[in-house]
Amino acid sequence: MWQRIQTLYLAIGFALIFSLFFCNFISYEDLTSSGESVSEVLRYRSMRGWLYPVLMVITTLIQLLVVFLYKSRMVQMWLVIFNALVLLGFQTVVIFDAVSFIRAAAQSGIELYRISYVTSVFPLVTGILNFLASRNIMLDEAMVQSASRIRRSKRR
Repeated sequence: MWQRIQTLYLAIGFALIFSLFFCNFISYEDLTSSGESVSEVLRYRSMRGWLYPVLMVITTLIQLLVVFLYKSRMVQMWLVIFNALVLLGFQTVVIFDAVSFIRAAAQSGIELYRISYVTSVFPLVTGILNFLASRNIMLDEAMVQSASRIRRSKRR
């Protein structure tokens, strides 16, 4: 199980998605009227209410499940691809909320001068890792099928 590169991709993706429960999506600093820096944090609980926690739980559970489905490669591959597509949708929602937040801050007169998006790209990175893992799962399945054909031809 752990000797395959796709398991490493899936485990890293799980760690990234699981860390979203404890990290901030966007953090920013603005200047108050007195010129002092005020740091604010925008977490998933204040953005879109229930959508972020539901998407994070679904993607985390699927990501954990596919790590242990190494014996049924085709199911693992399809779940990995499905999770990658869900993660890309999740990334789209995060980007949309970040842009709308920045526009709302600009309209209300808040001057943002330092914005950090480091963890907001974790779903995208995990989606890319999932596509790489699905490719390696496909290659493993092709190798097993090829070995099965060779064994069958030697029996005859």
